[in-house]
Formats: sequence, structure tokens, C-alpha cells
Amino acid sequence: MLLMNGPIKQGGQGSDDWDLANQARTDPRSLDLLFRRHRDFVYRAIWAQVGHKAVAEDLTQEVFIRVATGRRKLFRRAAFRTWLYRVAANLVRDHRRKHRWELDDSGLEGQVGESSQQNLMDILKAIDRLARRQREVVLLRILEGMSTEETADLLGISQGSVKTHLHRGLEHLKTELS
Repeated sequence: MLLMNGPIKQGGQGSDDWDLANQARTDPRSLDLLFRRHRDFVYRAIWAQVGHKAVAEDLTQEVFIRVATGRRKLFRRAAFRTWLYRVAANLVRDHRRKHRWELDDSGLEGQVGESSQQNLMDILKAIDRLARRQREVVLLRILEGMSTEETADLLGISQGSVKTHLHRGLEHLKTELS
């Protein structure tokens, strides 16, 4: 994966994620620190949508490459994690559009037992068939354990919309998985 050598010094107020993202274009250590802080979150968000370990790893790295190679200075428009999630979600959407692939279970080998693997694949495929906004809300609320408020902020929608999408998404999953 995308790791640099050498110790990372965590600065004081100047080591804010937005500042690090801007510095990442010229300072590999800043990118490394951002990667260490956020890689698990980005990987889980992507893996939950693609269901394939190798693809999720590649796309996770691509998210951070985009952070480092962006041409414009980044401004604090939202929480950094919110912006990073949007970069990941857009990358997944573009990748799916380009490759038109479906979930497969090759990324689950050795991670869970055979019956658990089939159950997990059934759940992931059902989640994959949800409407985009329902899928995002279900993944953030259930898999990431985010609060309604955090999810609303991250997606730029109201808390009421989060609750509605979660309810509808879970109802759809219950119907499909029963």
C-alpha cells in the first residue's frame, strides 16, 4: 500500500487534515499521515460498495493519489472526512460505470467461513441493489456506526432524510433477504 518511510512528526495546529491535504502535493509525509489517519475509513466505505478486496484496495489508494495530485488548493468547505467520503464515492461510481462489474466473492476468501461468506455476499448484493442514497445511508449508519447527525452532515442532507433513507433501505433489505 501507499506508505512512506521515516517517522511522521505530528505538528500542533498546522497538522489539520485540510492543511495536510494541501501539503501532500509536495510533501510525501503529509500524504502518508493522511493515509494512516483515514485509510481504514476509506477502505471500508469502498469495500462495502464493491465487495472485492483487491478493487477496494486499489480504489483506496486512488483516493489518496487524487488528494496528492489535485490541481486546486483545497478549502474547508466541510469536515475533511465528509469531503474524503465524497471523493471515494465518486471514484466508486466512476469505476462501476467504466467497468460495469458486479459483486463477487473472491475478496472474501479466507476472511470468513463458507456459509458466512455466502450470507455476507447475499447481504452485500442486496445492499448493492439499493438506491444510491439508501445504500450510502445504510453503509454509514450501520457499517460505519455514524450518528444520524454525522451521516446528514457527511451527505449534505437533512437528518429527516437520513432517517427516511435508512428506514426504506432496511425495509428493502428485510424483504430481499427473507
